[in-house]
Amino acid sequence: MTVVVRGRPGAALDRSVASVRAQALRAVEVVTGDGRGTGEYVLFLDAGRELDRHACRTLLAALDGTPAAVACAHGPGDDAASRDPSARLYRRSFLEETGTWPADDAGSAALRAAGPDRVVLLPHRLVRPAAAPPERPGQRLHPRVRRGIRLAGVGRALYRRVLRRLPVRRGSVVFESRGGRAYEGGPREVYEVLRASGYRGRMVWAARDGASGFPAGVRVVRRLSLAHYLALARARYWVTDHPLPAHLRKRPETAYLHLPPESPVAYTGLDDPAVKLASRAERRRLRRAAARIDLVAVGSAHDEETLVPALGSSAEVLRTGRPGNDALLDGRAAERAATAARALGVHEKVRVLWAAPAVPDLGPAALAARLGAEFAVLPWEDAVRATDATTALALGDVLVTDASPLVFRHLLLDRPMVLLDPGPPARRTGVYLDLSDEVPGPVVRDLDALTGAVRDRDHARHREARHAFAAKHATYERGDAAAELARRVFAHEPTPPEP
Repeated sequence: MTVVVRGRPGAALDRSVASVRAQALRAVEVVTGDGRGTGEYVLFLDAGRELDRHACRTLLAALDGTPAAVACAHGPGDDAASRDPSARLYRRSFLEETGTWPADDAGSAALRAAGPDRVVLLPHRLVRPAAAPPERPGQRLHPRVRRGIRLAGVGRALYRRVLRRLPVRRGSVVFESRGGRAYEGGPREVYEVLRASGYRGRMVWAARDGASGFPAGVRVVRRLSLAHYLALARARYWVTDHPLPAHLRKRPETAYLHLPPESPVAYTGLDDPAVKLASRAERRRLRRAAARIDLVAVGSAHDEETLVPALGSSAEVLRTGRPGNDALLDGRAAERAATAARALGVHEKVRVLWAAPAVPDLGPAALAARLGAEFAVLPWEDAVRATDATTALALGDVLVTDASPLVFRHLLLDRPMVLLDPGPPARRTGVYLDLSDEVPGPVVRDLDALTGAVRDRDHARHREARHAFAAKHATYERGDAAAELARRVFAHEPTPPEP
């Protein structure tokens, strides 16, 4: 294997070369500049980038013994064209035969020449910016940066040594959604049920700077501020849909309720290949973080078989359904979506929600041009910028996706969905569920088939497939998950006296 490190001579190039040599593989040959080397496989690494542990071994294993020409590791995007060029391994013979040597920065020519059948997509994240050298004597950080680092350290130390010794405030709850980025999902539903019931416990939301959408009357603290550390230390309950930072140790009196937002399709948690390649210390850290979870809400047996073991936690499983899906089932999300559609000017059109990677000949723009003015194609990223994720999902009259976990939530709306063919079975690795085996809608491979499937979206056989899929993968979803969790978890906490 040859690694060609490209870039101007300097510290960045030296760090990238050192990163490759740290792989400790004798078969790896490192060349710089215009050198070609002699290896059967070639990886182009830009100066200023470094490989993660065992990256070379992982990429070699993906190509060795297969007819594939290119292995793409996870990068900034989800589709092959946007994968990090430094995370692609090529067969030398393929590059020379197709005349795509050296691979350009985007790698588009080589990928087009390979075609989808000869590209292996890996869920790994193997390339990152090279670590900056340590601060030299005489160099000084900006005072505001130094102050932020110092305060962060003070907050952690206070939480660990002082705040966790304070008495727990009975009935107090700390909520967080999407790592403090939003007011939505399962935590929002549970909070609103408790608030409507007159719950007397102190309820606090953690939010990052710039987070919005919190209604009047909601008590909000800045995430990882001293106020947040104090609230966590004295809380009787933590309620989140994403894991809290690993350094936040939970005291025994606190109950941690975890509300995963979606069912998994790809390997996650301890099953994630990147986690399996991580150091033992990192895996132990993840296990300790998961061990904090006391209760986890699931929506189906699929969650119990995949998500719960992947967490590595012995938490009690609550078969209540996901509270974040309540609004999809009781019609509230559809009402909010109608308002959002009017604001976007697409309320009179058939709205197609695009939640799949876009390629040059098969993307939202190409589909919109084929469908005509009576349709509106909304990329998922644009929809979630305009509103919250649950409302954005209800915006779509039709969902176009490849293997997104959104499939599990969209089927609760009982609306059509179209699946883009993920390719031959050899490429569908790293997933719990191959959606093409029990597809809840038509499977298409090109723009013509996709256009026809969207126009003929509500065929009877597709409705039957959706209902069968929902019966298997939404077993516990009844639309009252938040109320059930409030009853089962918080009922013994202080509430207003009976009239």
